[in-house]
Amino acid sequence: MTNPATPPTPRGLPLGKLALGVVAGFALALGFGAGALLAYQGQYAERIYPGVTVAGIDVAGLSRDAATALLERELAGYTTGEAVVNVSGTRLRIPYASLGRRADVETLVDLAWSVGRSEPDPIGRAATGVRGLFDATNIAPLVVLDLAAVAAATAASAGEVT
Repeated sequence: MTNPATPPTPRGLPLGKLALGVVAGFALALGFGAGALLAYQGQYAERIYPGVTVAGIDVAGLSRDAATALLERELAGYTTGEAVVNVSGTRLRIPYASLGRRADVETLVDLAWSVGRSEPDPIGRAATGVRGLFDATNIAPLVVLDLAAVAAATAASAGEVT
């Protein structure tokens, strides 16, 4: 027999257990997500993150040395050609090679390498690296001149102008 004064036992999931399950699920999802981001970052520890191009050249996934070799080969054209200076109707042609004109490959590789590595914490760095999959980074070419070579070429060309 049942005692009419005893309340019936509640059925279903108590609210406390439901809240604990939600919090535990959130913590597990956060842990797995952080682990996946750190694993992704570890995959690119010695390589440039995806989505990075330099002067239209894809350097994603390359080491610093491989990116340097690729850019030196692909950007070698910055040394060819000539500057044309018009001085009172006299046209002077100065080859770029004599001006020391070249792509600044070392700085370009440093810029490509820094993409995704500016965040102070590892998870932030990994998240920035993953963002490169969806939002590409294109680094414009940098061209430098050798100032001593420019001065020498200018002095040599000055004698041609009367």
